[in-house]
Amino acid sequence: WGFSLTLLLLILLVANLPLSHASNAPTIETLGLPGYSRTFADPTDIAVLPDKSLLILDRDKYTIFRLVGNELTQFADFKRNFPSYFTGDEPCAMDSNRSGDVFVVNCSQTTIYRFSPNGNLIKSISVQKLGVTDRGFDWGGGLAVDSNSNVFLTDEKNSLILKINTTMETTEVYAGKSGIQGQDNGFRLQATFNLPRGLAIDQQDNLFIGDYSSGRIRKIGSNGQVSTLDSEVCLPTAIDIDSQGNLIVVSEYFCGSRITKISLGGSSSTILDDSAESVGNVPWALVGKPILGADSNIGIKVLAGVEQKSDTYVVTDGKNGSVKYFDTNGKLIRIVGGTDVFGVNKYPKQTPVFNSPGAIYPLSDGTFLRSEEHTSELQ
Repeated sequence: WGFSLTLLLLILLVANLPLSHASNAPTIETLGLPGYSRTFADPTDIAVLPDKSLLILDRDKYTIFRLVGNELTQFADFKRNFPSYFTGDEPCAMDSNRSGDVFVVNCSQTTIYRFSPNGNLIKSISVQKLGVTDRGFDWGGGLAVDSNSNVFLTDEKNSLILKINTTMETTEVYAGKSGIQGQDNGFRLQATFNLPRGLAIDQQDNLFIGDYSSGRIRKIGSNGQVSTLDSEVCLPTAIDIDSQGNLIVVSEYFCGSRITKISLGGSSSTILDDSAESVGNVPWALVGKPILGADSNIGIKVLAGVEQKSDTYVVTDGKNGSVKYFDTNGKLIRIVGGTDVFGVNKYPKQTPVFNSPGAIYPLSDGTFLRSEEHTSELQ
Protein backbone atom coordinates (compact mmCIF):
# COMPACT_ATOMS: atom_id res chain seq x y z
CA TRP A 1 0.00 0.00 0.00
CA GLY A 2 2.85 2.37 0.85
CA PHE A 3 4.47 1.75 -2.54
CA SER A 4 1.14 2.28 -4.36
CA LEU A 5 0.46 5.53 -2.54
CA THR A 6 3.94 6.83 -3.38
CA LEU A 7 3.45 5.88 -7.03
CA LEU A 8 0.05 7.62 -7.11
CA LEU A 9 1.53 10.81 -5.68
CA LEU A 10 4.36 10.68 -8.24
CA ILE A 11 1.89 10.26 -11.13
CA LEU A 12 -0.23 13.15 -9.90
CA LEU A 13 2.87 15.33 -9.54
CA VAL A 14 4.07 14.58 -13.07
CA ALA A 15 0.58 15.13 -14.48
CA ASN A 16 0.53 18.66 -13.08
CA LEU A 17 3.93 19.75 -14.37
CA PRO A 18 3.68 22.55 -16.99
CA LEU A 19 4.25 21.69 -20.63
CA SER A 20 7.51 22.73 -22.24
CA HIS A 21 7.44 26.25 -23.61
CA ALA A 22 8.29 25.57 -27.23
CA SER A 23 8.14 28.54 -29.56
CA ASN A 24 4.76 27.45 -30.93
CA ALA A 25 3.33 26.22 -27.65
CA PRO A 26 0.75 28.19 -25.68
CA THR A 27 1.63 29.68 -22.33
CA ILE A 28 0.15 27.52 -19.57
CA GLU A 29 -0.49 29.19 -16.26
CA THR A 30 -1.74 27.14 -13.32
CA LEU A 31 -3.08 29.67 -10.87
CA GLY A 32 -4.60 28.98 -7.51
CA LEU A 33 -6.09 30.26 -4.30
CA PRO A 34 -5.66 28.89 -0.76
CA GLY A 35 -8.02 26.01 -0.18
CA TYR A 36 -8.44 25.16 -3.88
CA SER A 37 -6.70 22.06 -5.18
CA ARG A 38 -7.50 22.91 -8.80
CA THR A 39 -7.78 26.38 -10.26
CA PHE A 40 -11.16 25.77 -11.92
CA ALA A 41 -13.53 22.84 -11.52
CA ASP A 42 -16.16 23.69 -14.15
CA PRO A 43 -15.72 27.15 -15.69
CA THR A 44 -18.96 27.93 -17.51
CA ASP A 45 -19.09 31.61 -18.41
CA ILE A 46 -17.03 34.77 -18.74
CA ALA A 47 -17.64 38.49 -18.34
CA VAL A 48 -15.40 41.50 -18.86
CA LEU A 49 -15.34 44.53 -16.57
CA PRO A 50 -14.65 48.11 -17.74
CA ASP A 51 -11.09 47.88 -16.40
CA LYS A 52 -10.56 44.91 -18.80
CA SER A 53 -10.30 42.39 -15.98
CA LEU A 54 -11.87 39.01 -16.68
CA LEU A 55 -14.54 37.36 -14.54
CA ILE A 56 -14.73 33.56 -14.68
CA LEU A 57 -17.82 31.82 -13.33
CA ASP A 58 -17.09 28.37 -11.90
CA ARG A 59 -20.34 26.45 -11.55
CA ASP A 60 -18.98 23.57 -9.45
CA LYS A 61 -17.13 25.86 -7.04
CA TYR A 62 -20.06 28.28 -6.67
CA THR A 63 -17.55 31.05 -7.22
CA ILE A 64 -16.77 33.91 -9.59
CA PHE A 65 -13.04 34.50 -9.99
CA ARG A 66 -11.44 37.72 -11.15
CA LEU A 67 -8.37 37.47 -13.37
CA VAL A 68 -6.05 40.43 -13.89
CA GLY A 69 -2.93 39.44 -15.81
CA ASN A 70 -1.81 36.35 -13.95
CA GLU A 71 -3.35 37.32 -10.61
CA LEU A 72 -6.47 35.39 -9.62
CA THR A 73 -8.75 36.60 -6.82
CA GLN A 74 -12.22 35.74 -5.63
CA PHE A 75 -14.91 38.15 -6.88
CA ALA A 76 -18.04 36.58 -5.35
CA ASP A 77 -19.35 33.27 -4.07
CA PHE A 78 -22.78 31.68 -3.70
CA LYS A 79 -24.55 29.63 -1.06
CA ARG A 80 -24.36 25.91 -1.77
CA ASN A 81 -27.33 23.65 -0.99
CA PHE A 82 -27.20 19.87 -1.10
CA PRO A 83 -27.82 18.10 -3.38
CA SER A 84 -27.19 20.98 -5.74
CA TYR A 85 -28.32 19.11 -8.86
CA PHE A 86 -31.88 19.01 -7.51
CA THR A 87 -31.91 22.51 -6.05
CA GLY A 88 -30.40 24.14 -9.15
CA ASP A 89 -28.75 26.84 -7.06
CA GLU A 90 -25.42 26.73 -8.90
CA PRO A 91 -24.44 29.90 -10.79
CA CYS A 92 -24.96 29.06 -14.46
CA ALA A 93 -24.58 32.09 -16.73
CA MET A 94 -23.25 35.62 -16.46
CA ASP A 95 -22.92 38.94 -18.28
CA SER A 96 -22.09 42.55 -17.46
CA ASN A 97 -23.69 45.83 -18.50
CA ARG A 98 -21.85 48.85 -19.86
CA SER A 99 -21.26 50.35 -16.42
CA GLY A 100 -19.71 47.13 -15.12
CA ASP A 101 -22.54 45.70 -13.03
CA VAL A 102 -22.52 41.90 -13.23
CA PHE A 103 -25.66 39.76 -13.61
CA VAL A 104 -25.69 36.05 -12.78
CA VAL A 105 -28.53 33.51 -13.03
CA ASN A 106 -28.69 30.20 -11.18
CA CYS A 107 -29.18 26.91 -13.02
CA SER A 108 -32.85 26.59 -12.05
CA GLN A 109 -33.38 30.07 -13.54
CA THR A 110 -35.28 31.23 -10.49
CA THR A 111 -32.92 33.98 -9.27
CA ILE A 112 -30.78 36.69 -10.86
CA TYR A 113 -28.00 38.24 -8.79
CA ARG A 114 -26.76 41.76 -9.55
CA PHE A 115 -23.26 42.65 -8.37
CA SER A 116 -21.37 45.93 -8.46
CA PRO A 117 -18.03 46.02 -10.34
CA ASN A 118 -16.19 45.43 -7.05
CA GLY A 119 -18.18 42.27 -6.22
CA ASN A 120 -20.75 43.64 -3.76
CA LEU A 121 -24.22 42.11 -4.12
CA ILE A 122 -26.65 44.89 -5.06
CA LYS A 123 -29.81 42.78 -5.06
CA SER A 124 -31.38 39.41 -5.87
CA ILE A 125 -34.24 39.30 -8.38
CA SER A 126 -36.80 36.49 -8.53
CA VAL A 127 -37.54 35.23 -12.05
CA GLN A 128 -41.27 34.61 -12.44
CA LYS A 129 -42.38 31.29 -13.95
CA LEU A 130 -45.24 32.77 -16.00
CA GLY A 131 -47.39 29.65 -15.70
CA VAL A 132 -44.59 27.28 -16.65
CA THR A 133 -44.64 24.51 -14.06
CA ASP A 134 -41.08 23.30 -14.66
CA ARG A 135 -38.35 25.37 -16.26
CA GLY A 136 -35.88 22.53 -15.86
CA PHE A 137 -32.15 22.50 -15.25
CA ASP A 138 -30.28 24.96 -17.45
CA TRP A 139 -27.82 22.74 -19.32
CA GLY A 140 -26.43 25.43 -21.57
CA GLY A 141 -28.62 28.47 -21.46
CA GLY A 142 -27.41 31.96 -22.11
CA LEU A 143 -27.67 35.32 -20.39
CA ALA A 144 -27.23 38.72 -22.02
CA VAL A 145 -27.75 42.28 -20.80
CA ASP A 146 -28.89 45.16 -23.01
CA SER A 147 -28.12 48.89 -22.76
CA ASN A 148 -30.98 49.40 -20.26
CA SER A 149 -29.77 46.57 -17.99
CA ASN A 150 -32.62 44.29 -19.04
CA VAL A 151 -31.56 40.65 -18.71
CA PHE A 152 -32.41 38.09 -21.39
CA LEU A 153 -32.41 34.37 -20.63
CA THR A 154 -32.84 31.28 -22.77
CA ASP A 155 -35.46 28.93 -21.35
CA GLU A 156 -34.29 25.91 -23.32
CA LYS A 157 -36.85 23.46 -21.89
CA ASN A 158 -39.81 25.58 -23.02
CA SER A 159 -38.13 26.98 -26.18
CA LEU A 160 -38.50 30.57 -25.00
CA ILE A 161 -36.49 33.74 -24.62
CA LEU A 162 -37.28 35.54 -21.35
CA LYS A 163 -36.80 39.22 -20.59
CA ILE A 164 -36.34 40.46 -17.02
CA ASN A 165 -36.65 44.14 -16.22
CA THR A 166 -34.12 44.38 -13.42
CA THR A 167 -35.42 47.77 -12.27
CA MET A 168 -39.10 46.80 -11.98
CA GLU A 169 -38.16 43.15 -11.27
CA THR A 170 -40.72 41.83 -13.76
CA THR A 171 -40.46 38.85 -16.13
CA GLU A 172 -42.02 38.47 -19.58
CA VAL A 173 -41.81 36.07 -22.50
CA TYR A 174 -39.82 38.05 -25.01
CA ALA A 175 -39.85 35.57 -27.90
CA GLY A 176 -41.07 32.09 -28.77
CA LYS A 177 -44.12 29.94 -28.06
CA SER A 178 -44.05 27.98 -24.83
CA GLY A 179 -43.33 24.30 -25.42
CA ILE A 180 -43.41 24.59 -29.22
CA GLN A 181 -40.20 23.88 -31.11
CA GLY A 182 -39.50 25.09 -34.61
CA GLN A 183 -37.63 27.55 -36.82
CA ASP A 184 -40.40 29.98 -37.73
CA ASN A 185 -39.46 33.64 -38.13
CA GLY A 186 -41.67 36.70 -37.90
CA PHE A 187 -42.66 38.82 -34.93
CA ARG A 188 -40.91 37.63 -31.78
CA LEU A 189 -44.02 36.18 -30.06
CA GLN A 190 -44.98 34.22 -33.19
CA ALA A 191 -41.48 32.89 -33.82
CA THR A 192 -40.34 29.43 -32.68
CA PHE A 193 -36.99 28.08 -31.53
CA ASN A 194 -35.64 24.54 -31.37
CA LEU A 195 -33.22 24.69 -28.45
CA PRO A 196 -32.09 28.26 -27.69
CA ARG A 197 -28.76 28.46 -25.88
CA GLY A 198 -26.05 31.10 -26.24
CA LEU A 199 -27.01 34.79 -26.31
CA ALA A 200 -25.26 38.00 -27.35
CA ILE A 201 -26.39 41.61 -27.73
CA ASP A 202 -24.76 44.16 -30.04
CA GLN A 203 -24.43 47.92 -29.58
CA GLN A 204 -27.85 48.47 -31.21
CA ASP A 205 -29.53 46.02 -28.78
CA ASN A 206 -30.11 43.39 -31.45
CA LEU A 207 -30.28 40.00 -29.76
CA PHE A 208 -28.54 36.96 -31.27
CA ILE A 209 -29.43 33.41 -30.23
CA GLY A 210 -27.58 30.17 -30.82
CA ASP A 211 -30.45 27.85 -31.81
CA TYR A 212 -28.64 24.67 -30.88
CA SER A 213 -30.75 21.94 -32.52
CA SER A 214 -31.38 24.02 -35.65
CA GLY A 215 -27.68 24.66 -36.22
CA ARG A 216 -28.50 28.29 -36.91
CA ILE A 217 -28.03 31.73 -35.40
CA ARG A 218 -31.29 33.61 -34.92
CA LYS A 219 -31.57 37.38 -34.65
CA ILE A 220 -34.23 39.43 -32.89
CA GLY A 221 -34.00 43.00 -34.14
CA SER A 222 -34.87 46.03 -32.05
CA ASN A 223 -38.16 46.11 -34.02
CA GLY A 224 -39.09 42.69 -32.62
CA GLN A 225 -38.68 40.80 -35.89
CA VAL A 226 -36.96 37.40 -35.79
CA SER A 227 -34.75 36.31 -38.68
CA THR A 228 -32.33 33.46 -39.33
CA LEU A 229 -28.76 33.96 -40.48
CA ASP A 230 -27.88 31.93 -43.57
CA SER A 231 -24.76 30.31 -42.20
CA GLU A 232 -25.13 26.86 -40.66
CA VAL A 233 -23.15 26.19 -37.47
CA CYS A 234 -22.69 22.82 -35.79
CA LEU A 235 -24.45 22.87 -32.38
CA PRO A 236 -23.95 26.58 -31.58
CA THR A 237 -23.57 26.93 -27.82
CA ALA A 238 -21.91 30.27 -27.04
CA ILE A 239 -21.75 33.59 -28.91
CA ASP A 240 -19.98 36.90 -28.63
CA ILE A 241 -19.45 39.87 -30.94
CA ASP A 242 -16.02 41.08 -32.05
CA SER A 243 -14.77 44.64 -32.50
CA GLN A 244 -16.04 44.68 -36.11
CA GLY A 245 -19.53 43.47 -35.26
CA ASN A 246 -18.96 39.89 -36.44
CA LEU A 247 -20.37 36.98 -34.46
CA ILE A 248 -17.90 34.52 -32.92
CA VAL A 249 -19.63 31.20 -32.24
CA VAL A 250 -18.38 28.19 -30.26
CA SER A 251 -19.75 24.70 -30.97
CA GLU A 252 -20.21 22.03 -28.33
CA TYR A 253 -17.54 19.31 -28.12
CA PHE A 254 -19.73 16.81 -30.01
CA CYS A 255 -18.65 18.75 -33.11
CA GLY A 256 -15.01 18.67 -32.10
CA SER A 257 -13.17 21.88 -31.28
CA ARG A 258 -14.83 24.45 -33.49
CA ILE A 259 -15.03 28.25 -33.49
CA THR A 260 -16.82 29.99 -36.36
CA LYS A 261 -16.96 33.65 -37.41
CA ILE A 262 -20.13 34.96 -39.05
CA SER A 263 -19.69 38.28 -40.81
CA LEU A 264 -22.12 41.18 -40.88
CA GLY A 265 -23.23 40.00 -44.30
CA GLY A 266 -24.05 36.52 -43.00
CA SER A 267 -21.16 34.56 -44.53
CA SER A 268 -19.18 32.26 -42.24
CA SER A 269 -15.55 31.28 -41.93
CA THR A 270 -13.80 28.77 -39.71
CA ILE A 271 -11.45 30.12 -37.07
CA LEU A 272 -10.78 26.80 -35.39
CA ASP A 273 -11.76 23.32 -36.55
CA ASP A 274 -10.08 20.47 -34.72
CA SER A 275 -12.78 17.88 -35.41
CA ALA A 276 -10.24 16.20 -37.72
CA GLU A 277 -10.54 12.44 -38.12
CA SER A 278 -13.43 10.69 -36.35
CA VAL A 279 -13.64 7.15 -35.09
CA GLY A 280 -16.54 5.21 -36.57
CA ASN A 281 -19.73 7.26 -36.70
CA VAL A 282 -19.11 9.19 -33.50
CA PRO A 283 -17.90 12.64 -34.58
CA TRP A 284 -16.67 13.66 -31.14
CA ALA A 285 -14.55 10.55 -30.69
CA LEU A 286 -11.47 12.36 -31.87
CA VAL A 287 -8.08 10.94 -32.65
CA GLY A 288 -5.92 12.50 -29.98
CA LYS A 289 -6.87 15.40 -27.76
CA PRO A 290 -9.20 18.11 -29.03
CA ILE A 291 -7.89 21.62 -28.52
CA LEU A 292 -11.10 22.75 -26.84
CA GLY A 293 -13.45 20.66 -24.70
CA ALA A 294 -16.43 23.00 -25.07
CA ASP A 295 -19.24 21.67 -22.90
CA SER A 296 -22.96 22.50 -23.22
CA ASN A 297 -22.61 25.32 -20.72
CA ILE A 298 -19.77 27.47 -22.02
CA GLY A 299 -18.76 31.09 -22.28
CA ILE A 300 -16.83 33.13 -24.83
CA LYS A 301 -15.68 36.74 -24.67
CA VAL A 302 -13.90 38.69 -27.36
CA LEU A 303 -11.24 40.96 -25.92
CA ALA A 304 -11.05 43.91 -28.31
CA GLY A 305 -7.67 44.62 -29.79
CA VAL A 306 -5.52 47.21 -28.07
CA GLU A 307 -3.42 49.71 -30.09
CA GLN A 308 -4.53 48.25 -33.44
CA LYS A 309 -3.74 44.70 -32.37
CA SER A 310 -6.11 41.87 -33.24
CA ASP A 311 -8.93 40.66 -31.04
CA THR A 312 -8.42 37.75 -28.67
CA TYR A 313 -11.04 35.07 -28.08
CA VAL A 314 -11.31 33.79 -24.51
CA VAL A 315 -13.27 30.56 -24.08
CA THR A 316 -14.09 28.43 -21.05
CA ASP A 317 -13.00 24.81 -21.47
CA GLY A 318 -15.25 22.98 -19.03
CA LYS A 319 -13.96 19.54 -19.93
CA ASN A 320 -10.43 20.50 -18.92
CA GLY A 321 -11.26 22.98 -16.16
CA SER A 322 -9.39 25.79 -17.87
CA VAL A 323 -9.78 29.06 -19.73
CA LYS A 324 -8.17 29.30 -23.17
CA TYR A 325 -7.09 32.26 -25.28
CA PHE A 326 -7.08 32.07 -29.10
CA ASP A 327 -5.94 34.57 -31.68
CA THR A 328 -8.08 35.47 -34.70
CA ASN A 329 -6.49 32.62 -36.69
CA GLY A 330 -7.52 30.03 -34.12
CA LYS A 331 -4.04 29.61 -32.65
CA LEU A 332 -4.06 28.64 -28.98
CA ILE A 333 -1.90 31.23 -27.23
CA ARG A 334 -2.61 30.92 -23.51
CA ILE A 335 -4.17 28.47 -21.05
CA VAL A 336 -5.19 29.51 -17.56
CA GLY A 337 -5.92 26.51 -15.36
CA GLY A 338 -4.55 23.01 -15.78
CA THR A 339 -3.15 20.91 -18.60
CA ASP A 340 -5.57 19.00 -20.81
CA VAL A 341 -6.99 15.62 -19.84
CA PHE A 342 -10.11 15.54 -22.00
CA GLY A 343 -10.17 13.51 -25.21
CA VAL A 344 -10.36 9.98 -26.49
CA ASN A 345 -7.76 8.21 -28.55
CA LYS A 346 -7.77 5.62 -31.28
CA TYR A 347 -4.89 3.77 -29.64
CA PRO A 348 -5.60 3.96 -25.90
CA LYS A 349 -2.97 1.39 -24.89
CA GLN A 350 -0.22 3.42 -26.52
CA THR A 351 -1.32 6.94 -25.67
CA PRO A 352 -4.10 6.86 -23.09
CA VAL A 353 -6.21 9.99 -23.23
CA PHE A 354 -9.44 10.06 -21.27
CA ASN A 355 -12.82 11.66 -21.90
CA SER A 356 -13.91 12.64 -18.38
CA PRO A 357 -11.59 10.88 -15.91
CA GLY A 358 -12.90 10.48 -12.39
CA ALA A 359 -11.42 8.80 -9.33
CA ILE A 360 -8.24 6.73 -9.28
CA TYR A 361 -7.85 3.73 -6.96
CA PRO A 362 -4.46 2.02 -6.47
CA LEU A 363 -4.21 -1.79 -6.43
CA SER A 364 -1.70 -3.89 -4.54
CA ASP A 365 0.15 -4.87 -7.73
CA GLY A 366 1.00 -1.25 -8.51
CA THR A 367 -1.71 -0.74 -11.16
CA PHE A 368 -4.70 1.58 -10.90
CA LEU A 369 -8.40 1.54 -11.51
CA ARG A 370 -9.68 4.70 -13.15
CA SER A 371 -13.36 5.61 -13.44
CA GLU A 372 -14.45 7.05 -16.79
CA GLU A 373 -17.58 9.16 -16.48
CA HIS A 374 -18.80 9.05 -20.08
CA THR A 375 -18.20 5.35 -20.69
CA SER A 376 -19.66 4.18 -17.34
CA GLU A 377 -16.83 1.78 -16.77
CA LEU A 378 -13.65 1.23 -14.80
CA GLN A 379 -10.43 0.99 -16.82
